[in-house]
Amino acid sequence: MPDAAIILTTKLFGAAVTSLVTEVAMHSLDSDGEGMTTTQYHALRYIRLHNCPTAGELAEALQISNAAVTKLIDRLEKKVLVIRGTDPADRRAMRLRLSAKGQKLATRFSDAEKEYFNAVIARMNPSEAEALQRGMSGFLKAALLTPEQIDRICLRCGCEHVEDCLGNLQYCYLTGSSKKNV
Repeated sequence: MPDAAIILTTKLFGAAVTSLVTEVAMHSLDSDGEGMTTTQYHALRYIRLHNCPTAGELAEALQISNAAVTKLIDRLEKKVLVIRGTDPADRRAMRLRLSAKGQKLATRFSDAEKEYFNAVIARMNPSEAEALQRGMSGFLKAALLTPEQIDRICLRCGCEHVEDCLGNLQYCYLTGSSKKNV
C-alpha cells in the first residue's frame, strides 16, 4: 500500500473510532442524555474513572483551558450530573464527583460504546480482526518512543487501568515501571 494510502487509512480509522463509536453510543441513550455534547460525555467518563479529580486534572485530560473546564462543570452541575466539593487537604482546590444521575449516565454511555465497538469487531472476518490488532500494536510500538509521548496520548483509565494495555506495556519497556504507579 502506498504511503499516502496508509496515512489516509490511519486517519480515517481514528476518525471512525472517535466519532462514529461515540456518536452511536450517545444516540443509544434515552432522554437522560438529551442535549449532551461529546465533551460532556468525556468529562463524565473521566470523573467516573478517577477518584474525585480536580477541575485542573479534568482540563488537562480533556485538553481544554481552565476557563473552558469551568463552563463545562457549570453545565454538568446544572444538569445535576456533577457535584463540586472541596478538598479536605487543600480548601482552595475543587474536587469533582458524579451525582447518582451522572454515574448512571456515564456507565450507560460506556456500556453502549463497548457494545457498538464489539459489534463492529464481530462483523469483521476473524483473521482481519487479528491483523488489525497486530497492525495497531506494531504501529503504536513504532510511534511511542518516549514516556512523554505515551503520557500525551494515554487514555488515563483511572480505576480501570489495564496492565496489558499497549501504552502501559510500552511505558514499562521504556521506564521500567507501570503507568499506574506514576
